[in-house]
Amino acid sequence: MKKICFIELQPFPTTIGGGITHLNELSKELLRRGYDVSIITSSPGKNFKLDSGLEKLHIYHVGLVHKRLEDFKGIRKIIYYLWRGIFEITFVFSVARVLKKEKFDIINTQSAITTSLPCSLLKKDFFITAHGIHSEGFKKLYHEKKNFFVSNLASWIYQAIEKFNAKRARAIICLGKNSFDFYSNYNRCIEIPNGINTKRFSSNITNRKKIIVSVGRLTEQKAVDNLILAMDYLPDYKLKIIGLGPMEELIKQMCSKRKNCEFLGYKTQDEIVSHLKDARFTVLPSLFEGLPISMLEAMACGVIPIVTPVGDIPSIIQDKKNGFLLADNLPKTIHETIRIAEKKDLKELSHNCSKLIKDKFSWEKIANRFITTWETN
Repeated sequence: MKKICFIELQPFPTTIGGGITHLNELSKELLRRGYDVSIITSSPGKNFKLDSGLEKLHIYHVGLVHKRLEDFKGIRKIIYYLWRGIFEITFVFSVARVLKKEKFDIINTQSAITTSLPCSLLKKDFFITAHGIHSEGFKKLYHEKKNFFVSNLASWIYQAIEKFNAKRARAIICLGKNSFDFYSNYNRCIEIPNGINTKRFSSNITNRKKIIVSVGRLTEQKAVDNLILAMDYLPDYKLKIIGLGPMEELIKQMCSKRKNCEFLGYKTQDEIVSHLKDARFTVLPSLFEGLPISMLEAMACGVIPIVTPVGDIPSIIQDKKNGFLLADNLPKTIHETIRIAEKKDLKELSHNCSKLIKDKFSWEKIANRFITTWETN
């Protein structure tokens, strides 16, 4: 029985997020097939219940307890940046200790930056799963915050680490064409998209209501506040927001001032399905992405995505055929794109969405591709 180890900087388990869902579902499928699966991760600082099917999963919580930038206000943000450096360095050395002690047949890190560094330094064989281009994402996020110093410095540091690790991996697994094109400059790449639990997420509704659903972590990256502002011009639609994150209080406040916006907070996967079943659109006005699982889950349920053309999204979304690509993520553009979208044949687009996911994105098929990649590279 092969021992497989995933390395993830963000705390696992937590309650929501595409990266966590990826590890959840892929680990379940591998455990079901008899593999021994471990995850080395930072600690969330609290207890979260594991999903059914993960009972045999081994979790190593290492390093410092994860903290968020948003927990540091005002001048204390400077402390956060210093703490973040210590957090990541501690994580690298803590992971290295586990890798020295335990013998794994396959090591698959979840980024080309911090999670891969202990493998590179120890000269371990490892694979990288690139959930987007991390150095570009950090630069764009902090540039949007007008924190140009951090944007440029962090991007420069992460680019150097990214290049160092990418060259030393056995191969890089990319979620789509954008990351494939980028990382192909450094190493051999294999394109494997995110998977979807197609037994849970499926479509059987033809008449959909004027409902927009947004699912994901509430961070500045996701720009959900812009979506809420767009709802001022869409009084005939209702927006449901599902998620947790550092912008939660702001999102709550904005929703409380609008009759057509509802903040639902955290929901289980089955509860998310119930909200997607009769929704018309899902809107993701993100600044950057890899290949968002929340978009694929919505499409599996026949919900039409309206999204920014960032990361690997354009490799999946064909404008006006199985979704709509935003020119930018401003509220005015979101509102205008929804009005354009509702004039199209929505039943056909909805069918195209669910058929694409069913044909290509089931976790059974995606797990097969991971296993083949590990065994042949």
